[in-house]
Amino acid sequence: MLDSLVLQLALWLVAAIGSVLAYVKYKQLREQIREKEARLPEACDYIDLSARLETARAELEATSTRLGDARTLIANGERAAADEQAARKWLAEKHDELLRVAALSEEMERLKQALDARQALLSEVESTRRTLIESNDHLVQENRGLEARLSETQRMIAYYETTQAERKQQLESISAQIQKAQADQLQLNRDVEDLTDRARKAEERTKELEERCTAARQQLDTIQKDVQAKRDETQKQIEAILKEFATKRGEAQGQFEAMQKEFSAKRDEARAQLQDVHKEIAAQRAQLETLIASRKAHEEHIAMLKSLLERTEKRLDQQNEQSGHAKAEDRYRDLWQPVQFPTLARSDRHQDEHECLERVSRYLKGAGLQFPERVVYSFHTALKVADLSPLVVLAGISGTGKSELPRRYAEAMGIHFVGIAVQPRWDSPQDLFGFFNYMEGRYKATDLARAMVQFEMFNRPQWPLPKGWNEARDDRMLLVLLDEMNLARVEYYFSEFLSKLEVRRGLDQTKPEERAKAEIAIDMGSLGRGEKPIHFYPGRNILFAGTMNEDESTQSLSDKVLDRACVLRFGRPRQPGQAARAGAADPCTIGLRFEEWMSWQRNQVSPSDANRVAQWTRDLNDAMEGLERPFGHRVALAMQSYVANYPALALKSVDRIGRAFADQIEQRILPKLRGIELDEAQKPLKAIRKVLQDCDDPKLLEAFDQGAANQQTFIWRGIDRTE
Repeated sequence: MLDSLVLQLALWLVAAIGSVLAYVKYKQLREQIREKEARLPEACDYIDLSARLETARAELEATSTRLGDARTLIANGERAAADEQAARKWLAEKHDELLRVAALSEEMERLKQALDARQALLSEVESTRRTLIESNDHLVQENRGLEARLSETQRMIAYYETTQAERKQQLESISAQIQKAQADQLQLNRDVEDLTDRARKAEERTKELEERCTAARQQLDTIQKDVQAKRDETQKQIEAILKEFATKRGEAQGQFEAMQKEFSAKRDEARAQLQDVHKEIAAQRAQLETLIASRKAHEEHIAMLKSLLERTEKRLDQQNEQSGHAKAEDRYRDLWQPVQFPTLARSDRHQDEHECLERVSRYLKGAGLQFPERVVYSFHTALKVADLSPLVVLAGISGTGKSELPRRYAEAMGIHFVGIAVQPRWDSPQDLFGFFNYMEGRYKATDLARAMVQFEMFNRPQWPLPKGWNEARDDRMLLVLLDEMNLARVEYYFSEFLSKLEVRRGLDQTKPEERAKAEIAIDMGSLGRGEKPIHFYPGRNILFAGTMNEDESTQSLSDKVLDRACVLRFGRPRQPGQAARAGAADPCTIGLRFEEWMSWQRNQVSPSDANRVAQWTRDLNDAMEGLERPFGHRVALAMQSYVANYPALALKSVDRIGRAFADQIEQRILPKLRGIELDEAQKPLKAIRKVLQDCDDPKLLEAFDQGAANQQTFIWRGIDRTE
C-alpha cells in the first residue's frame, strides 16, 4: 500500500516538473506571443482559455474532495490507534495484576518451603503469565506497525497537499500567461491535452487510493475484533486462575498451620537437646582447661630438657676441643679428599665397543704386553656382566701380567683406575673403606672410600661436603683392582660388600628405600646434632677386579666367591715375553661415559642360539650334580648373560657362541673341579668333555685332558692362550 502511495506521489511530482518546464518554455515564447497578438482574435482566445480554466478548476475541486476523504480515513486510523492504546493500557494493567499475583505466589513459596506441590502450581501460573505477556507483545508489535503505516500515510498526504498547492500556483501563473498569449495556438492545445490526460490519470490513482484505504479500514476492523476476542479470552483465563489460586491458598493455609504445630513440637525438643549440649560443652570445657594446664607443664618440662641438652652439647664440644677432637664438620675431612685421576676429555661422538677393544689391543702391544685378543675379550665381557657376577678374578702364578691387564685395559679404554694392595692382616670391611679414629675424633679414609665419594650416583647431596667441593665423576667409569686379594681371607673383608653388589640386581634405583638394601654404611662414630649417617651406593659405574697368586702363601677362594665371580686363570707362559715398556704407548685421553658403557649391554642371546646355550647349561649342571657340586639359577643366568654380551669378532667364521660358552666353562666350572677323585667321576667328566667338544675350543679341551690324565685327582692349572 505504501509503495502505491509513493508511486502516485512520484507521478504528481513528475507532472509538477513538467508544468515548470512548460512555464519556462512559455516565458521564452512570450515575445513571440506579443508579436502575434494582432493576428489572433482576442475574444476567441479568451473564451477558449476560460473554458480550459474552468475544466482545470473542476479537476482541482474533485481533487480537494478526494483529499477530504483521505483526511477522513486518517481520522479513522487515529481512532483505531486510540482503541489500540486503550487495549494496550488494559493489558498493562492486567500485566501488573499478574505481577502482583506472582509476587504473592513467591511470598507463599518462601513461607511454605516444605510444600512441593505449591511449586508446581506457581510454575503453571508463571507459564500462563508468560503466555499472556507474549500475546501482549504480539499486539504491541502489530499496533506499532499500524502506527507506522498511519504516520507514513500522513506524511504522504502532506506532501501531496504541498504539491497540489504548488501546482495550483503554477496553473494560476499559466492562466495569467494564457490570457496574454496571442500566438502558438497549436502548441497550447497540445499542452492542455497533456494536462487533461494527467488529470484523468490522477483521478484513477485517487480511486485506487480510496480502494486501498477501504481495505485498510476493513483490516483495522478485523484487528479490533481479534483484540476484543483475545481480551475476552484472557479475562476468562485470569478469572479461572484467580479461582484456582484462592482454592490452593486455602489448602496451603491449612498445611501451614499444621507445619506450625509440628515446628513448635520440634522446637521444644531441640531446646531440650540444646540444654544437654550446653551441659556437655561445660564438661568438655573443664576437661580442656585441665589439658591446657597439663600442656603448659609439659612445655615447661620440654624447655628444661632442651636447655639441659644445649648445656650437655656445649660441654661435649668443650671436652672434644680439650681432648684435641675435631668439630663435626672436620671429622670427615680425610674422606672428602679426592683421588687424583688423570684428566679425560669428554667426547660428543659415541664410542663404538669394537673400536675401543681394538684400541686396547694396540695399546697392550705398544706397551710390550702379550695378551691375546681372546683374553682381552674375556676380561672385557666379564666386566660387562658385573650385574650378575660383580667380581672378576685373575688367577695364576706370579709374573703372568695379572695386575697389568686391568690397569692397562683401564688406561686404553678411558676408565679411571684405583689399585688397592690387600694386606694379610685384613679381616673386616673397615680395611676397604677406612674407620673412625675415636682417639683423634676423625675418620681415616682409604682410596676406595674417597673414590666412591667421587663416583657416588645418588647420596652425595645428603653429605656434609665442604664448600667448593667439585670432584664428582659419577658420569664416568671406575675400575677397582684388589691386588693379591687372597693374601687375606676374602670372606672376612670382602664377603659383605660382595653381597651388597649382588643385591643391586633387580632394584629400582629411583626409590631410596630400594637403594638402601644395597648401600654400605661407614662407621661415623657418635653422630652430632643434625648429622646423618653416610651411605655409599655401589652403582654400576664402579667395576671390581682382583688378582690372586696360587702358591703356599695364599688362601683359596670359597664357593660363595666363585659363584659370584668370573675367574680368568693364567697358565704358565710357554715362551718368555717382553718386559712392559713405560711410555711406549699413549693412554686414551677421552673418558668412557657411563651411558656409553650401558649402551654396550645386551640382555638375551639371539633366538637361534638360545636353545643351544640352554642345552649346554643343562648338560653341565647335570654333570656337576653327579660330582655333588651343582650350580644354581644365578650362575646359569650369569653364563647366559656372558654369552649374550660377548663382542662380535672380526672373523665371522669363528663360532662366537661356542667361544663365549667355552670361556664360562673355563672361568666357572673347571676351577670347581680341583681335587675331584677321578675314579668316581668318569661319567660326569665325560659329559663336561662332550660340551667342550661342542664348543669347539681345542686348547681348552687339551688343558682339560691334561688335568685329568694319569692323576688320582683333577688338577686345573689354567691355560696359556699366547699362541
